[in-house]
Amino acid sequence: MLANLDEYRLWRPGTRITVRNPGAGSSFRYARRTFWKKWLVVDATITDWDKGSAVGWRCGTDRLIGFTETYRIEDEGSGSRVRHSIEAIGFFGRLASRLVANDILTAIELEDAAFVNFVKRVMREPAAPNRHRRRAAKYQSTNDRETDRRN
Repeated sequence: MLANLDEYRLWRPGTRITVRNPGAGSSFRYARRTFWKKWLVVDATITDWDKGSAVGWRCGTDRLIGFTETYRIEDEGSGSRVRHSIEAIGFFGRLASRLVANDILTAIELEDAAFVNFVKRVMREPAAPNRHRRRAAKYQSTNDRETDRRN
C-alpha cells in the first residue's frame, strides 16, 4: 500500500503525488495544500524504494531548503510497524523545522492515524472498489487538472 503513491490522496487528503514509473531515482511532482488553501507544488525524487517494505523521497535542494520523507514497514512480533520519518535538509530547512516542529509532529501523527484507518478499511472492504473510492478518484482527477492549469 505504501508503494502505491497514487493512493496517498485517500489517506493524506492534503497531498498529491504524481509519478509515472515509480522506482528508486524516479522524479515526480509532489503537491501539498498549505494553510493558505493554496497548492505548493515541487519536484521530488524517490530515494528509497522497496515495494514491499519502504518508500522515501526528497524534495527541495540540499543546501537551501528541503525535506526527506520515508515510510518503512518493520516486522514486530506477530505483526508489523510502520515507521514514518521526516528530515529537514538545507540551512533554511533545518531553521524552519525548529520553528514549526510541533506542527510537523502533529501533522505526522494525524497522517499516520489516517493511514492506520485506511489500512483497516481496505482490509475489511470487498475486492471491488466502492462508490466512495470511485468518487474520490474522480474528484482527485478533476482537482489534478485544475492544479496543473494553475501552475
